[in-house]
Amino acid sequence: QNSRPLAGSHVLVVASRREVRNLIREATRPMGLMIDFVTSIEEAREFCMGGMPHAVVHEGVLGGERFESLRQELLSSVPTLAFIQISEHGKAFEVTNVGGRQFASVGRDAIIESLPAALMFELARCG
Repeated sequence: QNSRPLAGSHVLVVASRREVRNLIREATRPMGLMIDFVTSIEEAREFCMGGMPHAVVHEGVLGGERFESLRQELLSSVPTLAFIQISEHGKAFEVTNVGGRQFASVGRDAIIESLPAALMFELARCG
């Protein structure tokens, strides 16, 4: 059995808070992913101009109109791009429906336990 099934997958993390970035780093360390971190929507847009990731993990607090605009831009280039939101509340991994498309959400308190499963699910579903 492959202990690192997502090895080589590239994830972009958009998180303004250091503690959230650290939790994501800790949760994903054993997965063999290539991970890049940015702290804003603008940095994410610039990063993606240089090359698209397989998934975007983003803090829900960075959501809103600017993030939705970025999501639409990225999806128009790569329709299979996976998105996982880190929500402020909640302790589980759930799938939400946004604009007729499903996206994964992981509660901030569940990053360590649930983010690996959410990444596996989204990358398998979208890939």
